[in-house]
Amino acid sequence: MIRLRHREFHIGKTMDVSVERVWDIITDTWTWSRWGPSISDVECEDRYVRLGTMGRIRTTLGFQVPFVITDYHPLRFWAWDVAGIRATGHGVEPLGPGRCRLIFTVPIWAAPYIIVCLLGLISIQRLLKS
Repeated sequence: MIRLRHREFHIGKTMDVSVERVWDIITDTWTWSRWGPSISDVECEDRYVRLGTMGRIRTTLGFQVPFVITDYHPLRFWAWDVAGIRATGHGVEPLGPGRCRLIFTVPIWAAPYIIVCLLGLISIQRLLKS
């Protein structure tokens, strides 16, 4: 599912797992390089993100950039700035017991990043099955 809402793209996938399991993966900095196609490593004092969490990601292109979590609502949504620029959002919507929708938000100016988000959704689904 890809939709344009409020000047940003929403890229989502329904999953047959609990909100808590998906939230655990998307907030755990130790797993980001396993599902984030553009991330090869993370340096962060917090294993699980929260409002104000700061760190650095190493991209798959080899350079490091700083990040800060700028928006955080437990078991619902978090967003970040990467290299000082508003980047993606990461949300989970409950759809009933053991079912949810994972949604990434992408600013309209970063439309090509939709492909990276689609690959991330697939990787997260694989992680959940392993």
